[in-house]
Amino acid sequence: MNRSDLVREFADSLDLPAPEARRYFDTLLMCVTQALARGERVNLDGFGVFALRHRMSRITTNPATGQPMYIEAADVPTFRSSRRLREAINQPRMFLGAKPPQVSPSARALATERREDP
Repeated sequence: MNRSDLVREFADSLDLPAPEARRYFDTLLMCVTQALARGERVNLDGFGVFALRHRMSRITTNPATGQPMYIEAADVPTFRSSRRLREAINQPRMFLGAKPPQVSPSARALATERREDP
């Protein structure tokens, strides 16, 4: 899923025209970016936390030439997902309200056997 797909989903779920949804979506991204640029954490309950991590300067090897090369210190954005997001990803049918698939007794027995094997 790319930016256009997300904006389309955003527009459909809020029943908005696409240009208006794009403006709202871009505003959200701009606010997150500006907060990170100020050094702030962005906590979106139920989704996750965007934060900065400082990366120290270091000397490494250029893989193309084999020569040592200096990499300057930098702040890099990080994302840590919330428990609710991780649970939703690992149980998507439950999250979306769909019925779980029916599992045949033989398939269930086979899965149980595999879990019990060391």
